[in-house]
Amino acid sequence: MSVTHRIARSFIAPIFVSGGMDALRNPDEKAKNADQVIRRIASKLGLPDDPIMLVRINGGVQLAAGAMLAVGWAPRLSSGVLAASLVPTTVAGHRFWDEPDPQKKAAQRIELLKNLAMLGGLVLATTDHDGKPSLTWRAKRSAANAADRASSVVSSAAGRASGHSHDASSSAIGLGEKAMAAAAFLGERALQAATAASHAATSAASDAASSVADVVSNAADAVGSAAGSAADAVSARVGALAS
Repeated sequence: MSVTHRIARSFIAPIFVSGGMDALRNPDEKAKNADQVIRRIASKLGLPDDPIMLVRINGGVQLAAGAMLAVGWAPRLSSGVLAASLVPTTVAGHRFWDEPDPQKKAAQRIELLKNLAMLGGLVLATTDHDGKPSLTWRAKRSAANAADRASSVVSSAAGRASGHSHDASSSAIGLGEKAMAAAAFLGERALQAATAASHAATSAASDAASSVADVVSNAADAVGSAAGSAADAVSARVGALAS
C-alpha cells in the first residue's frame, strides 16, 4: 500500500470509529429519529423489529470496520462494509425533506451531503487495487493462461503422435528395403552355388570318362599283348610237333 493511500484511508476511518462508539453507547436518540425508516427496512429484510438493537448492530459494524481501515487491515473489505453501513444511516438519520424547521432542514441537508461525500470516498477505497490487477482481471488472466497451456499440451501431443507415425512409417519402409536387399543377396548366392555345383559335376563326369577310357585302353593293350604271346606259343608248339 502506498503512503498516500494509507494516509487517505486513515482520514476516513476515525469518523466511523467515533460514530460507531456513540451508537453503541447512546442508541436511543438515533433509534428515535430513524424509527419509521428502520421498521420499514427491517420488515422488508426480515430483521428484528427493534430499532435500538439495529442501531447498535450498525454501530458495532462501523466501529470494527473503521478500526480495520485505520490500521490498514483488509482495507478494501473494510471500506466496502463501511459503505454498506453508511447507506441506511444516511437514509434513516438525515431525511431533511421531512424536517419542518428550516434551520434543522438545512443542517440535515449538510449532514446528508457529508455522508454522500464519505460514501464516494469509501467506494473509491473499495475499488482501489493499489496498482494491482483486480480479482476479476486476474481470474480472466488465469483462465486464459490455462486455456493456452491446454492448447499447447494438445498441440504437443498431436505433434508427438505425428512424429511417432512418421517414424513408424520410415521404419517399415527401411525394414522392407532391408528385406528386399537380403532376398536379392540370398538369390545371388544360391545362383552362384548352383553354377559352381554344375561346373563341379561336369568336371567330375569328364574326369570319370577319361579314367574309364584309359582303363579300357590299357585293358585292350593287355589283351592284345596276351593274345600275341599266346599265338607265338601256339606257333612254336606246332612247329615243334611238326619236326
